[in-house]
Amino acid sequence: MRLHYSSIMTIQIYKENPLDSPYSYFSTEPSVTNSDENDPGDNYIGDVPEFVDAISNITVPIGREARLTCIVRNLGVFKVAWMRIEDQTILTIHDHIITRNYRIGLSHSELRVWNLIINDAQEEDRGGYMCQINTVPMLYQIGFLDVVVPPRILTAETSVDVMRRENSNATLTCRARGYPLPRITWRREDGKPIEYGNWQEKKDQGIQPLSYSLLKRSCLLQSIIK
Repeated sequence: MRLHYSSIMTIQIYKENPLDSPYSYFSTEPSVTNSDENDPGDNYIGDVPEFVDAISNITVPIGREARLTCIVRNLGVFKVAWMRIEDQTILTIHDHIITRNYRIGLSHSELRVWNLIINDAQEEDRGGYMCQINTVPMLYQIGFLDVVVPPRILTAETSVDVMRRENSNATLTCRARGYPLPRITWRREDGKPIEYGNWQEKKDQGIQPLSYSLLKRSCLLQSIIK
């Protein structure tokens, strides 16, 4: 006579995770049943599940699709879930999408390759995502998503053409947005060095004002973001 297992999936919260903050939101409670020894059945627990490789950290431009991949071997009767680390949001359990976020998708291949899909990635999607298997103790690994935003100059908050008398002061301001925060530089349109000037930077606000003192000649200045 051989012992076989059937599984009941329940949503619970466990604080046994070594990371302290992430939780296991689901568990498999095996129940022992008798069965003919010649029929191992689909629910027979054999080898212990394990991850084949680490989840790759990915970076995508805003608005594009992001895909985090978790590869598992010997899953058996156990379940795979995805959750977002920052706010402890459970996203998927096995082949079910739990979150109400319509941009979250899921795909898997032969219960081995599990893809968490984030459509139209936004800045708020940055952070860590956990792939976990409901073994005891729980198996898990984490991958990180970064969403970049192309730099752009905020025209309404940036200086336009300025005219000043010779030997007077002129201040030009360039404001830009993006992620990572854009680096703003100034140059003359004719390529010559900017003389008699001094800089004041406020990088945390994406602002680069240029105070240009004792202007000796007229020139065109350009702000550049990278």
